[in-house]
Formats: sequence, C-alpha cells, structure tokens
Amino acid sequence: MIFVFGALLLVNRLAKGNSKTADSEVSKKELVAEEFEEIDQKKINPSGTHLLYKLLTGYKLTNTIKRIQTSYFENLSEELPIASENEFPNIYVSVAEEFTLTKIDNDYLFDFVQEGNCAIIACESMSLDFANYLLPNSDTPFYVEGDTSVELSFAHPNFKQKKPLELKNSELNYHSLPKYKNWYIFNADAINDEAVDLLYFNEYNVACLKIKYGKGSFIFHALPDAFSNAFVATEGGKNHAEIIFSHFPKGNYFWHENFGKYSTYRGDSNPEKLQKPKEYSKSSPLQFILSVPSLTIALVLSILGLLLYLIIKSKRKQRIIPPLESDKNSSLEFVEVIAKLYQQQNQHEKIIKHIESNFTNFIKHHYYISFSIVNDEVIEKIHLKSGVEKELISKIYKAFKILSDQKVTDSQLVELHQDIERFHQKRN
Repeated sequence: MIFVFGALLLVNRLAKGNSKTADSEVSKKELVAEEFEEIDQKKINPSGTHLLYKLLTGYKLTNTIKRIQTSYFENLSEELPIASENEFPNIYVSVAEEFTLTKIDNDYLFDFVQEGNCAIIACESMSLDFANYLLPNSDTPFYVEGDTSVELSFAHPNFKQKKPLELKNSELNYHSLPKYKNWYIFNADAINDEAVDLLYFNEYNVACLKIKYGKGSFIFHALPDAFSNAFVATEGGKNHAEIIFSHFPKGNYFWHENFGKYSTYRGDSNPEKLQKPKEYSKSSPLQFILSVPSLTIALVLSILGLLLYLIIKSKRKQRIIPPLESDKNSSLEFVEVIAKLYQQQNQHEKIIKHIESNFTNFIKHHYYISFSIVNDEVIEKIHLKSGVEKELISKIYKAFKILSDQKVTDSQLVELHQDIERFHQKRN
C-alpha cells in the first residue's frame, strides 16, 4: 500500500509539472515610481515581481495591499475575504508560471469575483476549471510562439503607441543576449464571447483580456514576464503595468504569494524587512514530502521497491501471451461509407463545410495563424508562411464561400478538391 501511495504521488507531481477593445470608461492611471530612480540595478532579480509590488504599494488606486499565502492546511477562503471592510472592492492578484488551485479554492475564487470583487491572473498555464470558463470552445487554451522577444501593443484607442513595447526574455545566454523562449498566447478562436481584448502580442495575438463575471471581473494575462522586475524597471514596462491595473477601480489588493519564479521576495535589496514564508507554505502534500530529504529518500526507495516487485513477479507468473492477429483497418471502409452517403444524397454542399473546416484548422495549427474572418491580410500571411501563390489561396476560400450557399455539382467539388491538393503539393 505504501508503494502504491508513493507511486501515485510521483505521478501527480510529473503531471502537474507538465500541467475587444477595453471598456470606454477606462482611463490611464499613474503609479508612483520615484523610488525606482534610486534602485541599484545589481540587486534586482530579473524574474521576480518586487518592483511591481512596490509600484502597487504607492499606486493612488491602492487602498491597502497585503500578501497572502495558502497551503495544504490553509484554504484561500481563510486569507481572501469576499466582503470588504470598507467601501472599496477586494482585488486578487496572482503572477505565476502555473496557476493551479485546489478545487475548493477554484470555486471560492469564482464566488469572490461573482460578489463584485476583481481578480488579475498572469500565468503561462492554468487549472482546467479556469481554462474551461475562459476558453469554452476549445481544449487548447494557449498557442506558443518561439522567439527571444515579443512586441506588445494595447487594444484601447487611448493607449495606442507609436511603437510597440518590446518584451525580452530576462534569461540571458553566455553572450549576455536573451535566450530563445516559448511565449504563450490565448487561442483567439476559443475565447469567451464576452471577453474584451486589452493587449496584443506581435500585432494580432491576444495576450491579455478582461471578462465580466457576475458583479465583478477577471483579467487574464498570458505573459507573466511582462510583470517581472526586468520589464517593470523600464519605462515601457512601467507603463504596461499602469495601463493593465487601470482597468480595475480603487481597491484592497491581496497578492497571492507562491515563492516561485515570480515571487515578490525576488529582487528585494533588504529581504529581512519582509515577512518570511510560512513553514508549511505548500500547495500539496507531495511538495512537503520533497522538501524533507529523509521523506524524499523514503519515497524514492518505495517507488524503486515497487518497480522491482513488479519486474520479478511478472517474470515468474506471467503466462505466454499468444500472438494476436493484426486488427483490420476499418478507417478506409468508414470513409468509403460516408462518401457514398453524401454521393447518394447528391448534396455536395454539406461536405463543403467539412472540407473548409479541415483546411482552415490545418492552416491555423500548421502555420500558427489565428483568424476568424478571411481577408487580404490573412491571405497574405498564409502566402508568406506557406509559399503558395495568393491567387490559389484566394480561389480556394472564394470557392468555400460560393459553394456553401448553392447547389454544388460534381465538377465543382472535384475542382475544389484539386485546388486543395495543389496547395498541399506547393506548400512549405
């Protein structure tokens, strides 16, 4: 029983490790940043969020600010009150690589916002409950683009910049240049219909959005690096923080501290002044076990013993397994049956929609192009990334539009099929 428990804990950790314009009433607010002029840059940890925390401390729309911690023994409901002690709403803040809460804390945070409070969550991956709410139309919450830096531009006309903000990877290589990094963006085709775009990355990718929920609202940000010390210390990074937080009213901030890469403790020049982490500031029993060397050794020995037991027992008792006949490939038969059904009905326009959906999904996922409406700009991007002439691409999408609204003949269906085949033959 101990062996099985240890194996389950290890599997849990591995799984966890792998696991539209803004409101017109929004106006740009200013954060107090005089302290930044005297900061010794050598003491700043690039990945931490100490500078952002100090900015919020002096922010004129911050009534109060407090760090909160949760653990296996302490739920979010014990640290984050729904009812405010004054006339201002409570605002929850989390900046982390991975936003994962327990089921109880997930439900509580939704109730917290439902009652008129706000929450801003900046992360590269999130728990399934939040992903299903934010992106209800897809199993893929995020796409990935790889580069050493990205360009950020705001959606609201009041915040349009002449030049986009450049966000570089804070991790440097041996030549003191930014390392190559996978940057996460929201799946634009799957976003909640009520979502409002706040920030774009590389012109057309959604990096930050706001969603109303009950009496309150959420802000989801896919680039936690944009709140790191390295970026906030720059003029553009400070402006980015000002604009994002200006979408919330004056309130009482509760910063959910996780002591990870984006901890507010990273970068403080005098950490002795700050409150020390709690002894059991863990989000799961497995993290606590791995923090104690003796328990870690016991867990590893338990797993090794279980594997050894399975190997020995399987050799002693396993009977000879007779060879199985290869499964019959029924996929082609299924395709043939479906094709005959469409042919017998003589309603080719029904299959046109399926062909268009398959072709569009291939373009989006193969070339990482996000779009909902096909226009000249989209065709230009497909042409540049695929190497196929624009005339053929335009011809295919025009055929989709025309044939979906009329009776389709055999020759028209064959011609469309041949055009798509030519596209695949010529593409990169």
